[in-house]
Amino acid sequence: MLEGLSDEAIAQELHISVWTVRTHRRNVYRKLGVSTVRELVRKMKGWGADEGKYLI
Repeated sequence: MLEGLSDEAIAQELHISVWTVRTHRRNVYRKLGVSTVRELVRKMKGWGADEGKYLI
């Protein structure tokens, strides 16, 4: 997600359905208290994701 891939591209790369990607994305947003990719990226960068510490 941090790389800006679409749900379709993520699904193809992981060999799962687009609906599975969307479900997981929704669950991540809910658990982290964000509602947009921009908010997620901001939160993850605050945790060091831009330094390669986390992969999504």
